[in-house]
Amino acid sequence: MTISERIFEILSERKMTLTELSDRTGIAQITISDWKTKKTNPAVYNNMTLCEIFEITPYELLTGKMDKEEARFLADCRDFSPEQRRRLIKYMKTLQSETEREYKNDGSREKRGCMDVLHSMTQDYTIQLEV
Repeated sequence: MTISERIFEILSERKMTLTELSDRTGIAQITISDWKTKKTNPAVYNNMTLCEIFEITPYELLTGKMDKEEARFLADCRDFSPEQRRRLIKYMKTLQSETEREYKNDGSREKRGCMDVLHSMTQDYTIQLEV
């Protein structure tokens, strides 16, 4: 499956129109339409914008696959109440800040994302969040 085919699959799944995608991304409707009719793929510089709008990773856009653990985590989060989501986001921001401090204090350490930290923590400890 090509990237453009994946884009139209996502649009269909989310019941999003070409007009809505164009409005949200700033990409001309004719350009988006060309991806389908001419079987072309979006320019590389549009991929990140598309990922942000679709709330997917570049890996997911390119391959159509999602990491199983990440998919399970996201599925669980969809069932959270607004208050639970707010608290989880706050917790994740705290983890990200700690990660950035670790990176600044130890230049040899590779900077890791919040989800990497959360994953590594769950390998050694059981984290119980108040949810």
